[in-house]
Order: sequence, then C-alpha cells, then structure tokens
Amino acid sequence: MKYRIIFLVLLGLQTSAIAQQRSTAGAQRGAEEATSSEEIINYPAAFFQQYNPNNALDMVKQIPGFVISDCLSCLNAQQEGGRRGFGASLGNIFINDRRPSAKQDSPSAILTRIPAASVEYIELIRGQVRGIDLQGQTVVANIILRQDIPATVRWEAFTRQTFGHGLAPGGSISMIDRIGDIEYNIGADARYSNFGDGGQENIFDANGNLTESRFDDDGGPGFDGFDVNTYLNGSTYIGENYVTLNTKLSAVVRDELLERTVTPVGGQTSTTVIDTERRNLSFALGLDAERLLSENMIGKGVFLLYYLDQGPSNGRRDFNPDGDMELLTVDDIDKQTLEAITRLEFTYAGWENHSVQLNVEGAFNSLDSSLLQTEHAGGIVSIVDIPGSDSKVKEVRGDFVLSDSWTMDAISVELGLGAELSDISQTGDVELDRNFFFVKPYVNVSYSPRQGNQTRLRFARDVSQLDFNDFVSAVTQRDDDVTGGNPNLKPQGTWQAEITHERRFGGLGVFSVSLFHDWINDVEDLLPLSPTLEAPGNIGNGRRWGADFEATIPLEWTGLKGARLDARFRLQDSTVTDPVTGEKRVLSGVGGLDPGFSFANENNWSYLIKFRQDIKELQFSWGGEVGEQAERPRFKVDELDIRSEGVWFNMFAETSRWFGLRIRVEGINILNYDENRERTFYVGQRDLTAVDSSLVQTFHNGARINLSVSGSF
Repeated sequence: MKYRIIFLVLLGLQTSAIAQQRSTAGAQRGAEEATSSEEIINYPAAFFQQYNPNNALDMVKQIPGFVISDCLSCLNAQQEGGRRGFGASLGNIFINDRRPSAKQDSPSAILTRIPAASVEYIELIRGQVRGIDLQGQTVVANIILRQDIPATVRWEAFTRQTFGHGLAPGGSISMIDRIGDIEYNIGADARYSNFGDGGQENIFDANGNLTESRFDDDGGPGFDGFDVNTYLNGSTYIGENYVTLNTKLSAVVRDELLERTVTPVGGQTSTTVIDTERRNLSFALGLDAERLLSENMIGKGVFLLYYLDQGPSNGRRDFNPDGDMELLTVDDIDKQTLEAITRLEFTYAGWENHSVQLNVEGAFNSLDSSLLQTEHAGGIVSIVDIPGSDSKVKEVRGDFVLSDSWTMDAISVELGLGAELSDISQTGDVELDRNFFFVKPYVNVSYSPRQGNQTRLRFARDVSQLDFNDFVSAVTQRDDDVTGGNPNLKPQGTWQAEITHERRFGGLGVFSVSLFHDWINDVEDLLPLSPTLEAPGNIGNGRRWGADFEATIPLEWTGLKGARLDARFRLQDSTVTDPVTGEKRVLSGVGGLDPGFSFANENNWSYLIKFRQDIKELQFSWGGEVGEQAERPRFKVDELDIRSEGVWFNMFAETSRWFGLRIRVEGINILNYDENRERTFYVGQRDLTAVDSSLVQTFHNGARINLSVSGSF
C-alpha cells in the first residue's frame, strides 16, 4: 500500500511540474490585486456597525446570503458521514486569505475570539480570486484584519435559566496582541450545564391498548456538569516562513441522573435510576508554515495532532415496587482517540489567469475502546459478554488533490482531481485488515453575466468520514438497547450535482435557489445482523434530491426602519432499498432540532425564518426566529423509530447604550416544543411480521432565558 501512496504523490508532483512548464511569465497574485465585483462582495466594518457586533462572528452572521459552516467534516451537511481528510473538512471561513489550520476548533469559536474592532472588512468570495485555494467550496467569507491591531481584550459573561432546572452560568475571555513580530490570541471559556429532557412514555399493545406508563423525571436531578476550553493562537515570520500555531485544551465533566417510574396497567409502580458520568479530556495542536518558494509559487506545510481520552461510565439500578434494588448494571467504558495529519500545499500562479494547486496529505487515525459490563444481583456479580465491544481500530491514509482555477470574462472555473488510498485494520474482539482506493474529481463553475446575478454549478465525488465508534458495539441504557459494531463498514461515496442561481438587489437583498441531486454508493445505515440486532453498515445504493431556497429581504418598504428578514426553506426526497423488506424507502434520519438548526437531518422539509430590527438612534436591536422540520424515521431490524418536534421559537433584545457594553436577553424555545418519539416494535422483522407493541414518548427540553453581557477594552 505504501508504494501505491508514493506513486500517487509522485504522479501529482509530476503533473504539477508539467503545468508549471506551460507558464512563461506572471507573478504571484496578492491581496493588492483588483478583483471584479461579480467575484467579491466587500463589506467594510462600517456595514456591521448597525448590528453592534462584539466579535467577528457577530459580523459574519449578518452577511446577506451566507451561512457559516460549523460542520467541519461536511461540505454537504446532508451527507451524514461528512468528508474524509483535513483538506475536505475545512469550513467556509478564511482569515487574511488563509484557512485556519485547526480541525477541532470550529470556525464559529475562532471568530468569537476576534474582537469586532480588529476587523477591517469582510469579503464574500464567490469565485476564483488571488489564487486562493477554495478546496471545492463555492462561497466563502474572508475576514481581513487590521494591520495596526492594538492590544484588545474581549470578554463575555452569561447565565441561562432553564425553567425546571435552574441557573447555568458561564463566560469567556480572550486577548489579541503583539509581542515584537509575533501576533497572538489567547483565551479561555467555561460554562456550567444544567438541563434535562424528561417526559411521559406510554406503551401500547398491538391493538392500541395502554399496557404501561412511564415517567422520566430529570427535573430534580437532571443533567449537570461543566465544559472548559483554553486556546492559544500565534503567528509570525521566521525568516521567510510565515508560521502559525493553534492549540486547544478541553475538559468536559458531566453527570446525568434520570429517574424513571414504571406503572403497568393494574400493577404496582417500580423505579429505574440511570446514572451516567462523562469525563473527557482532549488536546489539539495545529502548526503550519507558509513560504514563497519562487516568484510564482507558494508552499505551505501543515501538521495537526488531536488526542481525546474518554472515561464515561453508566449505572442502571432497577428497584421493585417495595423499593428494594433487584439489579445493578454497570458499564465501564474507556476510549482513546488519536489523529495525526501532515499536509503539503503548493499554489502556482505563473500561468496567466490560472491558479494551480497541489495538496498532498497523509494521516493516521486510531480508536482504542473497551467496555466492561457487570450485573450485580442477589450478592452475585456476573460479567455480561458484549461481542465486539473491545477493539482497536487504526487507519493509515494518503491522498492528493491537483486542481486548476481560471477565469474567462464572466466565467470562473475550478477543476480538481483527487485520489485516496487507505488501510483500515481492527484488532481485539475482531481481527480484520482492509484497503480502500477512491478517485475524487470535482468541478465548480461560476457564471456572473452582470452585477448582482450569479449562477453556480458544482459536480463532485465525496467520500464520507467513517466514525470509528461504529466499529465497536455500544449500549444505550435509556433505551435498554445494544447496537452492534461492524468491522466491515466502508466509507459512503456520493456523486453530487448542484446548481444555484443567486440574485442580489440593493445593498442587502439576496435571493437564491439551489437544485441538488446526489447518487450515493454504499449508503451508511443500520444493517441487520440477526432478527433482533443491527449495526451501522452499508445497505446498497441510494439517491437524494431536492431544492434549497434562501433569501435576505430588507423591510424598509414596510416602514420598519433598519429591519430585515432572513429565510431558508429546504425540500428533499430520497430513496434506498430497505435491507429488511426489500422495498424502496427514504434514507434514515438522525438528530434533533438543535439551536443551530443546521439543516443536516434527513427529512422531507425544513424551514427557518429570522427577523431583526436595528434602531440605530436608540442603539437597540430586537428580533426572533421560528423553525420547524419534518419527522425523521429510523429503520431498525424489528423496530421503526420516528422522531419529530414542534415549532422552534426564539426572541431576543439587545442594546449597547451603556458603558460600551452589549447587553442581550434571549428567550430560547419559548413554546417549549414537544420532542416526540414513536417506536413501533414487531414480533419479528419489521413490516414482515405483525406489530407486537409500541412506545410513545413526549419529552420537553425546557424553555430558557439567556442573559449575556459582553465588551472589550
């Protein structure tokens, strides 16, 4: 395998050399080069003043028609597995023409630590400019920082009141400054968590008769704990090399206590207590060096290291109606995750109107996981055998991407060809070694016939990032369920086609519509292992298609001065052959309605509408958002699991009138929507046998009020 990796690298280097020989003149295009307004929309810092931003993230959120991607492993968030490799996992944010070399630090978190006063302007880039390697993205935001950045400290203190659970305070502080030629940003944040999602569960028999009632009470104990993150980022010139360092150290301590009462119809009430402890410690290091190698070529080397140590444990205590404990089940879990990446990037701009990029990457990933489950009953301790729960998974991967970007009047084209070779091995309960080879071409075309109009076309093949946790068996005590691990899981590949037309009007208005169609190979879903057990696996080929509508509408014409409306609406359908029934069905959906509303779930429709009004003379802003999505079914061997929610509704008010502070009050989940889950159990295989019973759950995450005060000095 290593010889094939070397061959791929040499092939890419040779191809790059041939492209360089075609150039006779030219110079590296820098930030000073003029670019067409069709490719770049420039938003000066003054544009964002009406929004009273405290940091760069506050500014990026107000760019019309742009949504920051915090799904670091997803280009198309609908592709559940995301994309493999560091280059493919980079988000849609640049800082001073450079992508942050930090895989575990989200773009939003990085921007939060940059004070708004440090931003000179933000570019919305929608085509090839200045030789910037877009890595297959079609639209990115480029934050340009001031060169004369003074020492600035940005801070925020906040507290959250979740009704039924209590206060959850937190805060953050960061400083940006310069020591000699070294620019640095140091910061830390911490928060205390106090939340829950208790509710009612009812079990019915095959005829719809109630047989048992359950109530999950976490209003008293609930889930609590804290998260702490520290950061250090720095950059400077060492000789002719521009060197950047990014580090992050994180700790998560979480205790979750759930008390469940079980009352059979005509019977006595018993109790189950589920106690979960989470102890996670992680460290991330990113180091890169960039250098002008010749008049026409820039080189960059990147090294990343990530280590995560997880020590969760689960305890389940079952009590009889008399209050005596009949059974204690304990799960001791130990996991260590390691990821190391080295990467070389070369950009050549000596070919007129072209920018040629070559990226070569090598990576090592591993997961060492063990699970010891014991049962304690009547003074006897027994070990429960869970096959596939003790394993070590390792992957060695190498890939390269060669791309060329060029402009021809109103047309901008990016054409790329990538290839990947990897070896995945597993030891422990399962002994297996497999090799994979993928070719990953892509093409992006932007057509800007006139000011304010642009049509973008994208066609690419993406390969999903495998979650090594899917290779080992896991226990979910709340569902009293075991999910098997699958050592034969292979990456999901997707051919993606998307066309987008964008129309901009005025200084703020945007409307865009996208049509997409995905052809999916080796769909990752739940694969039957036995009549009662499934595991993550590949169930064949599938498709996904739909439309995405986005709009930013200024509301001055309604008489609401300084008001705007941002809306997004997505329609989608999909198909795959069910491995249990042999019939066509939609792709399985996962996840809930989170505060970020990422549109990442497989469902038929979803929408999010935001309103905001900024009253400049009063230094006051207010607004709200409403969102909803369709139900999401998940297809198991002997069970159909359907999740859905009510309407997500938030409101906020903020002001910066006093002492230069920004004070913000938010009402989150004001309607305290229902989180519904309906599980239908079958006598045997799903849809092929009669219904045995069903379980209907209605949970509530709680309405919340957030109060935050932030500022800088």
